[in-house]
Amino acid sequence: VTVSVLYWRRESLVQHEMLKRPLSACPLAGRRAVVATMPPAGAVGLVSSGSASPSALFTSAASEQRRFLRFAKSEFGFKIRRWGTRKFPLWRQPQAMSTRHMNILFPNNFWKYGLPKNPERLLSRHNYLVNHQTGAYYLNKQQIYTLQHATAGVPVRVRRFPSTYTFQRQSRWTIGTKLQSWVLPRAQVVDEVAISKRQRLVYVKLGIIAE
Repeated sequence: VTVSVLYWRRESLVQHEMLKRPLSACPLAGRRAVVATMPPAGAVGLVSSGSASPSALFTSAASEQRRFLRFAKSEFGFKIRRWGTRKFPLWRQPQAMSTRHMNILFPNNFWKYGLPKNPERLLSRHNYLVNHQTGAYYLNKQQIYTLQHATAGVPVRVRRFPSTYTFQRQSRWTIGTKLQSWVLPRAQVVDEVAISKRQRLVYVKLGIIAE
C-alpha cells in the first residue's frame, strides 16, 4: 500500500510539473510520444518508411503551449491558475477578493459576514432608545421583543392605527419576534351572536375576543 501511495504521489507531482511548464519542455510527454509511435513487437514488416518521426511530433507540440490567464476575470480564472497550489478547505479561503476589481473584501471573521459586529443584523435599530423618555410612550412596532422587555415589569403598549394595544403579561416564548406581528392593522368588529361555535373558537385562539 505504501509503494502504491508513493507512486501515485509521484505521478501527481509529475502532472503538476507538466502543467507548470510548456509542453515542449516536458521530457515525459516526449517519451510518451515516442512510445506511442513505436510499433508492437513482431510487427516490424508492417511499418512503412513514411511514418511520422518523433522530431516532427516535438515541433508540433512546441507550437501549442499551455497559457494561463494573466489576470483572473472569473472563478474559472482562479481555478485554472490554482494547479500545483495548495487547496484550502471548502468555504475557508484565506482572503475574499473581488473578481472584477481585485479588491480584498471585508474579511470573513465569522461564518456569517460580520454578524456580531453589525447591530442592524443582530437587533433592529428601533430597539435602541436615544430620544428623551417622558415616562409615557408607545414602543415602536419594529422593535424586537427581548429579555429586557420581559424582565422590565412594564406593560408593552403598541399603537397601530386606529387602535392601541396593551400587553400586560407577555410570554417569554415571544422573545425574538417583532411587535408588529403581535398587533392587527385594523380592529376586527366581530358579532359574537352571529358567528358559529367553530369560528368563535378560532377567534378565541387568535386572541381577538375573550373566552
